[in-house]
Amino acid sequence: MSHEHIELRDSPIAGRGVFATRHIKAGEVVFTAHPDDIKYEIDAVYAMLPDQRDAILYYTWQCGPTTLCLDGGIGRYQNHSCDPNTWWINEDTTVARRDIAAGEEVTCDYGAFMMSVPYDMPCNCGAANCRGRITHRDYLDSRFQRTHGDHVPPYIRDAINAAKLSVQTDLDVKA
Repeated sequence: MSHEHIELRDSPIAGRGVFATRHIKAGEVVFTAHPDDIKYEIDAVYAMLPDQRDAILYYTWQCGPTTLCLDGGIGRYQNHSCDPNTWWINEDTTVARRDIAAGEEVTCDYGAFMMSVPYDMPCNCGAANCRGRITHRDYLDSRFQRTHGDHVPPYIRDAINAAKLSVQTDLDVKA
């Protein structure tokens, strides 16, 4: 479900994007998963014919460690920014990370929720802290982790903790 004061417009970032039609205050809920969102197991998506698979991968967001969701609303058009104005507060809800002005594009960081579908693409966000590329492994970057803290879904937090434990175990073995 989408905030009532957002709409779809042409985006300078890429294609179409989601824009605020009025001021949205920091902390306001912007998107929440809807029970009617269509869910796909990632393995099943990869077993599909290429055209169908590619269309699903383009418009879905990762909503669990092995699950993709198709937002039935305009949320599927939310573009990436390395300095997003929304972030996660739990497994299915994003809020405004800071105040969002009327007319401003509502963005998210794809690295905060996409990890199981391999991708690597150029970033056009234009943010001062732009990473230049967006990948399914961005959540492992320490700068990303400092920026987002716990504002990622639980499966991303679990993956970050597992990676840290793996590094610590490797260091312990070498010591």
